[in-house]
Order: sequence, then structure tokens, then C-alpha cells
Amino acid sequence: MWAFLSSVVALGTRHLGAWLADTGRRRGNAGRMIGGRWTHAHPGVIVRLALAMVIGIGIVAQMQVWTSRLGEHSQAAVATHQRNEDTVIELTTSGMTAAQTDRFRASLPSGSLLLTRTMHDPGPPEEPWVSVEGPCQDLRTLHLACTGDGTRTTAPGNAQVDELRRWYGNVKFAQIPRVTVKADGTQSLLVITPAPGRLAGVKHAAHTVPNPSVQVTELGGNWLGSSRTRLPSWIQVFGVTGLLFLLVAGAVSAAAEFVRIRHAFAPLSVLTGHRRVFRSVSSWHLTVPLPISTVVAGAVTAWHSVFFVALVREGSVSWTVLAVGVTTCAVISLGVGFLGARAASREADQWRPAAD
Repeated sequence: MWAFLSSVVALGTRHLGAWLADTGRRRGNAGRMIGGRWTHAHPGVIVRLALAMVIGIGIVAQMQVWTSRLGEHSQAAVATHQRNEDTVIELTTSGMTAAQTDRFRASLPSGSLLLTRTMHDPGPPEEPWVSVEGPCQDLRTLHLACTGDGTRTTAPGNAQVDELRRWYGNVKFAQIPRVTVKADGTQSLLVITPAPGRLAGVKHAAHTVPNPSVQVTELGGNWLGSSRTRLPSWIQVFGVTGLLFLLVAGAVSAAAEFVRIRHAFAPLSVLTGHRRVFRSVSSWHLTVPLPISTVVAGAVTAWHSVFFVALVREGSVSWTVLAVGVTTCAVISLGVGFLGARAASREADQWRPAAD
């Protein structure tokens, strides 16, 4: 969508210019006719200015969506740590043999439970879900029903089980006779300790297993700490930097357009006998196409942001931020037309016919 946006804007600008010129000619509006013809003949000017604002709106919206997405994870991780501290621990590994798993379980702090977690994504229209499996004794310790035949259950469980459901969504528990980990990396281990403060002991137990790919973190621990909480700030820094580059590019393009308009529009004061034509031509050539592009960009960006949030099921769309971006671009559009008309009016005072 963004790759072909410039071509779409250029095509739409040419058609808009032709329509403005035709309606201006039929209604006897010199400013609309001249502005439309100029827009039709020079769509690149509008494209450069419009794209700077359109991409700027897109960057602002995506920056806000990503920031809200990361903020939700960080807030959820902090809430999880406040409720259960480090009693639920995740271990990611590319595979452990049955002997290694038994050795790891024997090295865990006393009273710890060992479960496996498997992600299942059957694809639409079915929803993805997570299966957590463990021995019957461990499931009963978590206040989960143990059917004995391995069928999945969604019994209420205790506080740690509720926390797993908050993070994984649709969780189904199942009984297995022995905890094992597949070598394809689709499974991970879960350790539930009877009391907080056992994370160091779990890490020590993991290091006794000759598997260098094992990573041990508390539930949501990847989103805790200064490195994760500062990610939204980094996104804002890069987003603001990109906006500055776009604004500089738009300002340079606008400055070049002012110079061109100033020399080309000056003779119109002699032909029309008044200077109002400068405001009219600049409005129809610069001001009108830019707000139209801004409104279209705002609608597309809103759809893109909502679609992204619905797809990843995270984050939120700030309509205030989007409205501020659209309003800013609309104000810039008015300013561009006003400066163009002012530059042409000043040039008209000094213009003299030459090379007749």
C-alpha cells in the first residue's frame, strides 16, 4: 500500500486538476481554471507535499500503536509480578532428552511443579490455543481436575493458573504420565514454585543440564526491566526523527514551489487588474489538493491501524493523536497556499515585461 501510494496520489492529483480546470472554465472562475490546469500540468509538486504529510500521519499512527502495544505488555508484566512475583517460571529450550528432563526436575527447589507448554495454531476460522500438560499429581496441586484418561480440562485452578490464562488466553490442561520436551522447539517448560524467591534455584537447576540453549525467565519477565520499559521511548525517538526528515523535505519542496509560483503568477495582475487572483490560484493549486490528500490519508491510516490492532490483538488506536496529525497537516496546507499567494503578490509589484 505504501509502496504504490506516490503513484496513486499522482494519478489522483492529475484527475483532480483536470476536473478543477473544467469546472472553473464552465463557471468563469479564473483562479480555479488556472489552478486546475497548473495542478494537472505539474502534479509532482502536490505529490511531494502530500506524501510528506501522508507518510507523516502514517508514522505518527504506527508509532502510537506500537508504543501502546509495548506499554500493554510492560504493564501486564508488572501486574503479574505484583500478584505472583516469580512463582511461575518459563524455560525455553530447543529440546531436552527424557534423562535431562528427569535430572532437571530432581534439581528443582523442593515442592516445585514441572509442566510443558505447547502452542497450537490450527488456523482460521479456529482460534489458537495453548496446552499445558503435566502429571496428575501436579495438576491436582494446582487445584485442577485430573480425569485420568488424558482428556483436556479447563477447571478453575489457583492463582498461578489464572495468571497463565491471562498471558496465554485459551489454555487447556491435560494429564501426561511423564514430562518430556520435543526437539522441534514447539514446546517449553513451566516451573511453578511453592513460594517466591526460587528463580535463582531454578536457574541453577537449568545450568546442571548440558543444554546451552535453555533460557529461564519468570512469566512476563522479558517485559520487565529498564530495557523493555524504554522501548516506547526509542520508538518515539525514531518516529520523531523520521518526521523531522519529512518536514525538512516538504519545506524544501514548498520553498521551490513558492519561487516558481512567484515568477509565473506575477503577470496575472496585469491581465486581471487585481491581486485576488493570486489567492484564488494558490488555493486551488496548493490548498485544496493537500487537505483532500490529508483526509484520504487519515481514513487509510485509521483503517490500517485498526486492522493492525485486530490482527495482533494488542495495542490500541489513539484517535486524539490521529486527529492532531490530520489537523496539523490541514493547517500546513492552508499555510502553504497563503505563502504561495503572498510570494506571488510581492513579485507582482516588481514584475516588468521582458523579452517581448
